[in-house]
Formats: sequence, C-alpha cells, structure tokens
Amino acid sequence: MELLMQNWATANDYLGAAEAAGASPDARLLRSEALLGGGNFDGANQEMNRYLDGRDIKTMPLPVRQIWARITDKKKVQAAYVKVKPKVNESIDYLHHTVPELKGLVPAKDQAPLDSVLTAVGKNVETYFRNFPNTVSLEEIHQEKLSHKGKVGGTMDQKFHYLCLTPTEETGLGFNEYRASLSGDEGQPRGLSDGFMLTSGFASASLIFHPAYQAESTFRYLGRQNVNGSDTFVIAFAQKPEKARLNGVFKMGDTSMQTFSQGLAWVDSQSYEIIRMRTDLLKSLPEVRLEKETTEIDFGENHFKSTAEGFWLPREVKVSVDWNGKTLRNKHEYSDFKLFNVGASEKVGKPKEVRQSSKEDTTPQSPN
Repeated sequence: MELLMQNWATANDYLGAAEAAGASPDARLLRSEALLGGGNFDGANQEMNRYLDGRDIKTMPLPVRQIWARITDKKKVQAAYVKVKPKVNESIDYLHHTVPELKGLVPAKDQAPLDSVLTAVGKNVETYFRNFPNTVSLEEIHQEKLSHKGKVGGTMDQKFHYLCLTPTEETGLGFNEYRASLSGDEGQPRGLSDGFMLTSGFASASLIFHPAYQAESTFRYLGRQNVNGSDTFVIAFAQKPEKARLNGVFKMGDTSMQTFSQGLAWVDSQSYEIIRMRTDLLKSLPEVRLEKETTEIDFGENHFKSTAEGFWLPREVKVSVDWNGKTLRNKHEYSDFKLFNVGASEKVGKPKEVRQSSKEDTTPQSPN
C-alpha cells in the first residue's frame, strides 16, 4: 500500500524490516521498486541483483523486467547527466540569453512570490489531470527539414484526428495519445523514411508543475510580463535528472536516450493557469547526436457542453531540433476539440493501440 501511494521512504523502511525478519525474496523486489522511486538507484540495483540471484532477467515475469528496465534507464541517466563535469549540466540563464519570448519582462526584485505561485499552479495542474475528460481534436502537422544554412530542404503536411485519453489506472498521470486518419483508420505521422522527425506528448507538458513532481525540479521566479493582454508570472525551471521521474525520449534508429528539460512557463496572474511554455534540453546528448531541442507550446482554454470547467490544452506547438548537423522543425496545430465518447467513436474508430506519454517524445530519422 505504501508503494501504491508512492510513500517510498516508508515502504523502504517496512520492507527492510521485513527482509531482516526473513521475508520471502519478493520483499527484495518490492524494496527495489521503493528505492528506485526514492531516487536511490544504486540501492535499487543491489536489491534487484539480490532478488535475481543469478537468474536471467529475460526469463523473469513482465513486472520484474519492467522494474529492471527502469533501473537500467536510470543508470544511463546517471552516466549522461549526473556523473559529468559540472559545467556540462549547468542550466540556461534565460535572463542573459537572447530569448525573444522574454521581451518586455519586468524582472523580479526577489523570490518572495515563488512559493505561492507554485502552490496555486500545482493545484490547477492536479485538478486538470484528475478531471480531464477523453477528447478528440483535429491535429495539423507541418514538418520541415533545413540545411545547415537554414534553407528549407523539404516539407510535409498531414492531418489527423488526435485522441487524448486518460489512463485507466487511478494512480496514473499523463495521457494515452492516439492518432487516426481523417477517414477513421488507425494512423501515425509519416516522414521518418524521408528524413523528417516525429514529435508527440505535449498535452502532458505541465506535469512538471504537478505537486507530485515539483520536488524533482528547481524553480526560479523571473518577473512579470504581459502576454497577449494577460498579466503573467514568468517561472524558470530545470529538472533534476538524478530525481526526475518525468522524461522525454529521443530515438535514433535502435538507440534511444532519455531527455530532461529546462525552460520557462508563463502563468496567468489571475487564474494561475499556464498559458505558454518553452522547454530546452538540459544538456546536449552526443550519444544520439542531439545538440539542441526547443519546444514552444501555446495553450488555449476549451469548454465542453457536459463540463462546467474549462481545460487548457495545447493550441499550437513548435519543435526545433539541431541533430546530426541538420535542423528539423515540426509545427502542430490543434482545433475543433470535442469530448470522445461513443458518438465520436462511430466516426473516428475505436483505438486499437494507444501509447502513454508523460512528456514529449521526439524521434528523428537515423542516418543510413
């Protein structure tokens, strides 16, 4: 129960006592999960090795292999983000870098407002993920690939019905996303074979501000700014890779790397809703030849007939990636939001396969 409630420290204490009292090896497996959740990856790895006791992980049941895979992923994170020279892992100083989005910012005098803003934003984000209904919208994707001189070398335009579905597990956060062609058949964006990239997972971008995840990032209040007529608080953030459970994924062929973000959020000073976000890589990833990745998301409020509250969903998303000496850009536009129910499914078609996305997922074309 403590594991289900994500009380990692308490679960670890109980399971440690159980091991000392002679509990079955399953206690080691559960303790490995508790240590992993609490950020003690070395301890989780030790408990997993004791649980396996020389057995081949490939022969183990799926839940065991899933925990082992999470531990393995965290080993990669430590190697790429944590066990590196400090200067490689420094956050961007947005105030002193050329960030056009901050034009007109009134800098903060101190950090006094930060805690209250984070509390209010966190409450809104928690409500959003708790009450979010299944939705379907029209997604228009414009893909570009550019030369090193910035010349557009090719474009591709596609349209989909975009389904955003809440996970079936009560404790799950994030969304399952599914795309269908306008004719209603299952479909995925094309372009990998032509050198374009595929991007997804934007509806969950605000999870960084969820109370369950705020401790896994560093936040700083930058000041106030007028954005399209709205007075906003501007908050900078940077994830802590050694603690973060949220991450993106960048894939190059058969190689994939977890990505972590730093960025900016513009919070409406009256409603405390996030109306805009920008994210950048926490560091470049030479393992997959990824130099830069910037995502800009503009949110808009949507109302549905059967719900009284409004939901802030991505309206326009721009992703720019410097990869392998090339620049790739994707633009996603979302419109015509509707609740997804039996009536909608008659048009769109029932999803055969969905993928859960906690954050942005970016996949480029690997070199031949």
